[in-house]
Amino acid sequence: MNHAENRFDVSFPMPFIICVEDTGWWSGTDGSAYHQPFRTGMERPHCAEDYRALEDLGRQLDMKILAGFTACEWDRTGILRHVPTATWMGKDWKPPEIDEAEREKACDILTGKPGHIEIALHGTGHEYWIDGRMNRTEFHDEQCRMRNPSDIRQHLAAFFNILHQNRLHSDIRAFIPPGLKHSFGNGDDGFQKIVNEFSIRYVPTVFEKAARLDPADRMSPEKSGLYCENHVLLVERGICETDWHVVSAKPAFRFDRPVLALHWANLLARDPADNFAVVSRWADYLKKGAADNGMIPAKDFASCAAQFIFWKTASIKPFGNGFMADLSLPNSQFTEFAGDTCHIRVTPSDRGKSLFTGADVMDVTHEPGSTLYRLRIDPGCRNFFIQPDTGKDQSSPAPIRGSSFSTLK
Repeated sequence: MNHAENRFDVSFPMPFIICVEDTGWWSGTDGSAYHQPFRTGMERPHCAEDYRALEDLGRQLDMKILAGFTACEWDRTGILRHVPTATWMGKDWKPPEIDEAEREKACDILTGKPGHIEIALHGTGHEYWIDGRMNRTEFHDEQCRMRNPSDIRQHLAAFFNILHQNRLHSDIRAFIPPGLKHSFGNGDDGFQKIVNEFSIRYVPTVFEKAARLDPADRMSPEKSGLYCENHVLLVERGICETDWHVVSAKPAFRFDRPVLALHWANLLARDPADNFAVVSRWADYLKKGAADNGMIPAKDFASCAAQFIFWKTASIKPFGNGFMADLSLPNSQFTEFAGDTCHIRVTPSDRGKSLFTGADVMDVTHEPGSTLYRLRIDPGCRNFFIQPDTGKDQSSPAPIRGSSFSTLK
């Protein structure tokens, strides 16, 4: 993705976002041995300070942490009695007794402004129960075969109902498959069609572990890390470097993909008072690793996906006295998610004085040895021109225009 002209390189940097599974539980107990949920595997109850840890990590990285939420223990009214496959108690479901003051503190953190947590759908109970026996997982079985569509819709409706009870329901755009059990490629008969009915637009998953149900030559998501279906974008998240139940985990990430997948316990301490020290270690590690590998933290999952599309599919080539960024996306379906903003990096630093035609500079960040630009692409442009600052008089040609790239409003 880097192309040199004279002494400059211009590139689309790879973004990254943190995706954390298993938030939402109030009990940390792993109950899988007796047909209850795995939960987080922690040996203590969860509290509002555990959400504060995610908020602190997001603040230090200036991103919204994608928090995969399991909703059942937030049920205020016992509605899950009517969804017996969603919990281990079935029709005898009774919501756990939660300290109301602690619940309200957690709600305030999750809904606070400006906010550094983005709630994602993870599950209602995470698993699926038949006659009180746990089956993996809630929406797909062990072989990644989709559950009955009517059951899925019932579980999803309950999830959003519970979040509505707790004023947590707004703007949920992503789904994180429980246990990496997922399927794609069967169009209107498939899972993406259903979750899109509930306004889900993004699914971070592992393509090699999911069931692929369309011809293998239609797309190559295992190579591109991207797949579109029924207005839902699937993004490769990779395998976690850290086991799900490890508390206060040592930071680890290969910096080779756009999603760092973690579980809640990895970022927490056995004593909630020590949570900040844990997330600060992760923040320091990720800041350094991102800088060393030329990656940028994304503001939220949508902007991460858009930048990853540009990084993966767009190109920058020498053109005239500068560079041309070609945004002609190889798959027209990606246009829906690419949006009209992107980041580019100019190396070495051009003092923030590059000229652009076909895009407007929204923000400039001076990095050690380079300059990072956030750009808004002109409507209708399928490319834009970049002329790094050489210290001489500069003029830029008009970009080639076409209809293959359009902005998402």
